[in-house]
Amino acid sequence: MLFTILLILTDAFFYGYCYEHRLKGDKNPVGIFNNKFSSSLYEFLNPLVYFLFREYPFRGNIYVPFYRLLIQWPLDLLALWYLWVHGTGIIVWDIYLGTHQFWGMVLAIYFMLKEYGYYAVLDQTELLDEAEEKAKIIPRKNIFSAGYTYWLERIYFAGAWLFMPYFKKERFEFSAIIGYIFLSFSNFI
Repeated sequence: MLFTILLILTDAFFYGYCYEHRLKGDKNPVGIFNNKFSSSLYEFLNPLVYFLFREYPFRGNIYVPFYRLLIQWPLDLLALWYLWVHGTGIIVWDIYLGTHQFWGMVLAIYFMLKEYGYYAVLDQTELLDEAEEKAKIIPRKNIFSAGYTYWLERIYFAGAWLFMPYFKKERFEFSAIIGYIFLSFSNFI
């Protein structure tokens, strides 16, 4: 559970505060990152932030691959590796199947607890209402087609079954609660 909280805070600071708020000039609230410490840390990391958040267009969307490849994914994989090695092991027929904590975190990620935590830490849950209104008017495509990039409806997120025919805030919150239950349960085994 501690790893999930740290990953949420890291992503909220880098992607939410440094990229969306400071670099892009977003005027939405920035949650817990609205103080002098966050500003000082941003100023210290400023050259790195500009490198990490270089934008590249791809299929009508803007991506920041350096941040994803150099910060977000390695931290996620490092946390999962640590839980795989150091958690409470699951052994079936003398085969090591990982740990309860590893699978709890995998399920929490699948059920988008990290994404919901990002919005909660930045105090931007009201933006989910706007996303729901926009989603109602966006024409739906086949979510299983190659190149469909709306992140809440990709097959490898819970959204493939949870957000058809469009994104709903209540479903997103329900999904995050399910992820939190799995994560909590796995930490107490």
